[in-house]
Amino acid sequence: VSVKGQTVWKFASGFSDIENKIKCSDETMMRIASISKSVTSAFLMKMVEKNQLDLDKPIRAYLTKEEFPDKLWENKPVDITLRQLAAHLGGIRHYKETENESESEFLINKSYKTSVDSLEIFKNDPLGKF
Repeated sequence: VSVKGQTVWKFASGFSDIENKIKCSDETMMRIASISKSVTSAFLMKMVEKNQLDLDKPIRAYLTKEEFPDKLWENKPVDITLRQLAAHLGGIRHYKETENESESEFLINKSYKTSVDSLEIFKNDPLGKF
């Protein structure tokens, strides 16, 4: 827990690796998984309230073609909006799950320097109905 950027309390419980019985410490890094959806939504709405983002502008207003290439739907160019992305209606696929667990995108633990870098998994994929 931090207050004004200063850590005021740290606590770790449980295992970071259940199979090998390795306990968590206050230095253990964990993926936050789906909780990031609510945090991102709150952050988006704060930015909308401050007129820093428009949910109905095409994503192209915020990302270059190099960062996220133009997309086609039924062979026609389409604009994807932040509102569509936030509602999971933009046609961007989910993580791929494979028979070989070691190849499953659900288990990727790569650290990305920027949020734009994290788009590499999806950015060149076609849109689909998911």
